[in-house]
Amino acid sequence: PSTDFYSETCRLGWNRASWCIKRFDLEYWAFHKGERTLILIDDDPERIGVFLDYEAGILSFYNVTDGMVHLHTFCCKFTEPLYPALRLWEGRRGLRMPKALV
Repeated sequence: PSTDFYSETCRLGWNRASWCIKRFDLEYWAFHKGERTLILIDDDPERIGVFLDYEAGILSFYNVTDGMVHLHTFCCKFTEPLYPALRLWEGRRGLRMPKALV
């Protein structure tokens, strides 16, 4: 069966089972269940750190480029295992993954 990668069920942050930070142009947004929150950032992160406290229901993102600056925290009750996901994208073309990562 084929998968529609543009459907809301497959997009990170657009369903109840995923949380994400996205960068659009020069703005950063937090997404969950299709709802978005603007994140005000002074310095564009080169590295983003993720902190998870499963039992407490906390998923936090930090700018860890130079020190540790809080970006956003999601709070909820996790009921299933969590897995990290990463989406690389550059405009309409997308990015090619190196063969070593495929």
